[in-house]
Amino acid sequence: MSELLAVLCSDLHFSLNPPSARSVETDWYGVMERQFRQIIDLQQNDNDPVPLIVAGDIFDRWNPPPELINFVMRLFDEVCVDPQDYGTGVYSIPGQHDLPNHQLSQIHRSAYGSLVQAKMVTDLHTPIEIHANQVNLILHPFPWGVPITPRVRVEARCPTIHLAVVHSFIWVPGCGYEGAPVGKLSSSYAESLAGYDAAVFGDNHQGFSRDEMCGDAICRVVNCGTFLRRRIDEVKYQPRVGLLYNDGTIKEHYLDVAQDKFLEEPLARIHERLEIDATKLLDGFRSLGSDSLDFRQALQICFELQSTDKAVRDIVMDCMKS
Repeated sequence: MSELLAVLCSDLHFSLNPPSARSVETDWYGVMERQFRQIIDLQQNDNDPVPLIVAGDIFDRWNPPPELINFVMRLFDEVCVDPQDYGTGVYSIPGQHDLPNHQLSQIHRSAYGSLVQAKMVTDLHTPIEIHANQVNLILHPFPWGVPITPRVRVEARCPTIHLAVVHSFIWVPGCGYEGAPVGKLSSSYAESLAGYDAAVFGDNHQGFSRDEMCGDAICRVVNCGTFLRRRIDEVKYQPRVGLLYNDGTIKEHYLDVAQDKFLEEPLARIHERLEIDATKLLDGFRSLGSDSLDFRQALQICFELQSTDKAVRDIVMDCMKS
């Protein structure tokens, strides 16, 4: 009989405030905790706890306020395992949202780095071996920006599962976006995933799983997708986690989202458009550097460079008058 070995997830995107499509939620912390407790229940595995493996993007932004960091620490502290077997309960790699300027070298400046320093998370910067249920589980990390390298297969003394933990965009037809790069198709990873028994991916918020022929063996590929539905076009999406068993199988487990609340679709799409344009506007300011332009002139330049929506322009200029 197969036994649970680990719970797999990605793209938690914990945030201080709800995304615009979910702004009708009156207790966003309660929403996040309600959903994460479903993972804790799975991970506790009827009082035989197993590790939680996160394939990147614990936070929605790399520099959230202490309030949110403390909230995540409290939740992660409940992911309890036997420290003699596992160390911490949460094993993770950083995604681009966890990293200042998407740079792995800046991890020490991030909230993710704080979780590691507080021993709430074991950062997978090198392969880690976990022994449980008569199986060796070896985690091979490939965080954001680190290319996947194939593994040379060697005969193991005991049953061993080699799991690649990856934060990189991957897609299959029906779970991508218009114009998604062909080089990021699941089948395009076949060469780099050679030698691994399974791979868990983060970054693409549309979850899927499939078997790929990688080298001379099958690799089970699981893209966990987003943990929290954040956009109006995700209303019908079913968030899920992966359950890895000691026989190497991975099953998708869907989370209960019956209590989730969304803005009505037309209003949500307006809010999301404004949110995107505001983000582009801020990026435009950063690109100007320390130039001595008049602030109002700099605004106009940014508006033009970023093709900012008129509604955003009007809001910003109204604020300038006050």
